[in-house]
Amino acid sequence: MRGKRSFRYGARLIVTAPLAAVFIAVAAEMVMLALAARGTFRIIFVVVGSIAIFLAIAMVREALVRVRGKRTIVVAERELVMPDGGVTVPFREIKKLELTGAPGFHRVLKIGHANGEVEIAGVMLGSVGELDEIHGLIKAARKPR
Repeated sequence: MRGKRSFRYGARLIVTAPLAAVFIAVAAEMVMLALAARGTFRIIFVVVGSIAIFLAIAMVREALVRVRGKRTIVVAERELVMPDGGVTVPFREIKKLELTGAPGFHRVLKIGHANGEVEIAGVMLGSVGELDEIHGLIKAARKPR
């Protein structure tokens, strides 16, 4: 393998945007119900509305992080660099490389190494083929020359 290849990793906009819109609508409805309610129900509606708006904010934040390209998985010549905490896994330390799950975005690449295990979820990548590509690149780089 020559050079390095990077892949964006994070929540996809096509999934998170509609869900964030739903949570915003739920929050707005809860505000309307809270204004009309009395006593305990008012408190319940405010709490549910607050949770919905916080979930919407978190989803939008995750989508923006992905769009900006702040989280990337890098498959270099001799190592794999994960975005979560900057974990670097040298290929020589990989003990287990397993692709599990149903075809499509439900698949997970499990990488066992000397310091633990790293998982790459297909749903967090841009396309179905990217997980297969990462798997193939790591397999090819691990082969003895």
